[in-house]
Amino acid sequence: IKRVRKLKHDPISYYLNYGPSRLLTKIPSREIVQGTFIEAYQRACSVKLTAMTQRLRAIIADMDLAGILKVEFGAPLFYAKNVYYSDRGQAMAVTQMYYRSDHYVYTIKRRI
Repeated sequence: IKRVRKLKHDPISYYLNYGPSRLLTKIPSREIVQGTFIEAYQRACSVKLTAMTQRLRAIIADMDLAGILKVEFGAPLFYAKNVYYSDRGQAMAVTQMYYRSDHYVYTIKRRI
C-alpha cells in the first residue's frame, strides 16, 4: 500500500506498507486515508499487533523519491522502517517511511 501525506498540497512524507496480500486486501482504502495503517490493519484483519521495532537513518532522495516528495535529487530525508509483530512474535507487517527533513523533527521521550 502506497501513501503520500500532504501539508497544504505539498507532499511531506511517503509510506510503503507491506504485509500478507491475503490480509492487506481486506483493508478498505478509506480507513487507511482516515487513520493509521496499523489501526486499519488490526481492525480489518482481526490481528493484534503487540510489538514493533523501528530503525531510523538519514538518506538522500533518489530520483523516484525526489519526484514523489517534490524535493531536489540528493535532498536530505529521514527514513524509518517499522516491523510489526503479533503476540506470537511473528512479523506481520512492515512500513517504510520517507520524510522530508525540512518538515520533520524526530523526538523521543522515555524514562531512564
